[in-house]
Amino acid sequence: MPVHILGRGSGLVLGNVSEMTDEELDIYTPEASLFSEPGDEGALVLNVNHELIGLIWGGVGKHAFAVPIWRILTELKVHLASTLK
Repeated sequence: MPVHILGRGSGLVLGNVSEMTDEELDIYTPEASLFSEPGDEGALVLNVNHELIGLIWGGVGKHAFAVPIWRILTELKVHLASTLK
């Protein structure tokens, strides 16, 4: 699944979710030397429709790791608004 982040450390980076579990998204980028850099923790992971699917928590090399957004929302017992008026 194609995704992107706009991190404080890395800027705009495109990648693909290479593995998805209930606990974690493993995101890989063949195009950059790193998918995430220091300062990117907490960056939003968005799909091609610009929908929030996770938050970056760390990474190594061309891989970054994110918590699926549904896990965070469930733990906090909140919902995201789909539109603002």
